[in-house]
Amino acid sequence: MSGLQPIAFWGLQVPAGDQLTMVASEIPGVNMFRITMAAIDPNAKPLEADQPKRATLKLIRRPLDHDDYEDDEDDEDESADEEELKKIQKKSKKLAKKGAQANQMEVDGEDSDEEEDSDDEGFETEEFVICTLDPERQYQQTLDIVVGEYEEAFFKVVGNFDVFLSGNYVVPADRNGEKDDEDDSEDEDEDEYDLSPDEDELMNMLGGGVDDSEDELDDIENPRITEIDSEDEKKEIEPKLTKAGKKSLKRAAEEEGRFNSPTVQENRRQEDPERAEKAEKAGSPATKKVVQGVTIEDKKTGTGPVAKNGVKLGMRYIGKLNNGKVFDSNTKGKPFTFRLGKGEVIKGWDVGLVGMQVGGERRIVIPANMAYGKKQLPGIPANSTLTFDVKLLEVK
Repeated sequence: MSGLQPIAFWGLQVPAGDQLTMVASEIPGVNMFRITMAAIDPNAKPLEADQPKRATLKLIRRPLDHDDYEDDEDDEDESADEEELKKIQKKSKKLAKKGAQANQMEVDGEDSDEEEDSDDEGFETEEFVICTLDPERQYQQTLDIVVGEYEEAFFKVVGNFDVFLSGNYVVPADRNGEKDDEDDSEDEDEDEYDLSPDEDELMNMLGGGVDDSEDELDDIENPRITEIDSEDEKKEIEPKLTKAGKKSLKRAAEEEGRFNSPTVQENRRQEDPERAEKAEKAGSPATKKVVQGVTIEDKKTGTGPVAKNGVKLGMRYIGKLNNGKVFDSNTKGKPFTFRLGKGEVIKGWDVGLVGMQVGGERRIVIPANMAYGKKQLPGIPANSTLTFDVKLLEVK
């Protein structure tokens, strides 16, 4: 969920008939796309009635060049990259034009001058089959294809139906929000969310930690503060109370009992119901339930606005596999934001986060069919059950 930030919807219609269609941006300065779905209209009429009712989607691109992805070091490098990008776009338009004219019977050779011929010389392409769709058995296919900023990509359809692609314009996650200054990070400590053990805890778990029972103060003679190692030492050190002291302790215990009695608590609810309700929620124990196969366990109940379908949430999270390995996290900096119930995240999140309140912490265990299913992603094997520890920071 980190790495690339979606900023707008992207779509492309690839017509049937073996015609090249270029992947192009309509947003200035944004040239990266994540393609997540390919589909055909099951009610559409086939292009040729006597041909098989299917459509094969293919991706054509220029082989990647390492030079296209080198970082810029100065203004001269940036201008060179801009010229290279313009050159790539120029070649892309030429290749798309040549694909559109591939089925024509006549080609006018006088339309291309010597400069165009020299530019196209040595322009190689790679072709990949993405999926085959038909209107009866499989008319849509989920994808996860990212077209990079400097990639020249085209799609074409071999078959009888137009293919509709959809996804998002994306940018690197650190482009939308730079790292916070050190001064600002101190004010956001309460938003940081880290359940992973620190270095000392790991050393103790592995048996290599330092014994907490020993420290550099143990060698001081006659210390004013003494460590108690056993109950016997505790009894020896405890002072004996006088009769007056015992009466004072008894009176304090009685006052505390009256203060926490049901009658006093009921009076509190009547005087300030909202405050009483928040206090009861804050002290409530963890609860666990299962909704649509997703196990939900509230670790801490929040007191702010409630997460409902359609609202925008700001989250901290740590995602783990069953073996405890962390595959993704957002614990500081800009929170991860999305709109609940709109399919912008895995289904287990849309189900497991409903009802949370701002300030609340929750653990959700998501089965594979509510996460990524049989799909294998970097760091996430196929058919993986995912565990997320989440904290709700804001509701918009």
